[in-house]
Amino acid sequence: MSHKFDEEEFLNAVGGGDAAVEPRAFAPGQMNVCEACGRQSPPTRVSCLYCGARLPTPAVGEDLRRPALRPLEEWERGLNVVLVGAVGAGDLENTAVEDSVGSRAVGLSDEALAEAASLLQIEPEDLRGFLSARVPLPLARTAEAEEAALLEQKLGVAGLWVETVADEELAVEAHPPKRVRRLALDDERLMARPAGGDEESARWGEIELIIVGRIFERRIEMETGRKHEHDAADSHELTSDEAVLDLYFTDRLVNWRVGSEGFDFSCLGARKGLLAAENFARLTTLLRERAGRAVFDDSYARLRPLLKHAWPPGERAVSAGLRRARPGLLRAGAATVVSNEQQFTRYGRLLRRYAGVTGEP
Repeated sequence: MSHKFDEEEFLNAVGGGDAAVEPRAFAPGQMNVCEACGRQSPPTRVSCLYCGARLPTPAVGEDLRRPALRPLEEWERGLNVVLVGAVGAGDLENTAVEDSVGSRAVGLSDEALAEAASLLQIEPEDLRGFLSARVPLPLARTAEAEEAALLEQKLGVAGLWVETVADEELAVEAHPPKRVRRLALDDERLMARPAGGDEESARWGEIELIIVGRIFERRIEMETGRKHEHDAADSHELTSDEAVLDLYFTDRLVNWRVGSEGFDFSCLGARKGLLAAENFARLTTLLRERAGRAVFDDSYARLRPLLKHAWPPGERAVSAGLRRARPGLLRAGAATVVSNEQQFTRYGRLLRRYAGVTGEP
């Protein structure tokens, strides 16, 4: 795996790029030599600063090792270090906060909070937000098992209860949600017609989790001359904002997704109104009434600023095809799409995994 060196990452590695960490100087004997490229990296690192290869465990100074977190590429599979609770405070459902001292978590000193935030490369105030959220949340995402284990160990020493959950367990890419265009309801079950699929059904008692949120998408399209690549480009931006509701079931990995756009609200019967927004709210209420045993969670909108640390919105480049600008001139289009859809799906899959310690009954 290639790894590009830059000055900012170097400063972060030795402590100069994070206000919460004082810069450190290391003796030549403390530096760790990479077996792949032969260059020296600070003993704080798990992977080589220059080529990204895993570094050998140092003979001295192992306690200095710190994770070098970086944003993962879209194609990389990751390991999610999830905050489950604070040592001495129980699980997140029972974690108390003390507003008079800035929502400081019970059982965590200011020094421990600052050290944990430094390890995660976030501000202590953000970590307080994680602790007061009262739901399991991803603190960091890494591609290296050794780095995840190091975070678990050091955060545990600081007083945090964390667990590592692999991307494969959340199965967002392997088993994406089924988009539902129509629902039918009776006293015993819920029937759904997924887009491009056969009708499915589930008993009301099988619904264990209902999550609501919003999916935002920003699409920036660029058009350039086909013959002259350096022609001035025309561009335009499209945005969308849709309310969504995810249904999770016992004994099923894949969830159903209902969106406010393109959905047939006929299942509401006499409750159906004229506006999609009000119909979506009424459908949410109806499903909560029928699935009385399900946990309901509407915290996604509030927690999005925290989720971006481990799960930033996804960005991908797509082709926009060829367009006729004028007779005899074709323009090739390219688009950049930024969306929080995967972030929302990961959040739902994570809550489903910890369904016993989240949401309201």
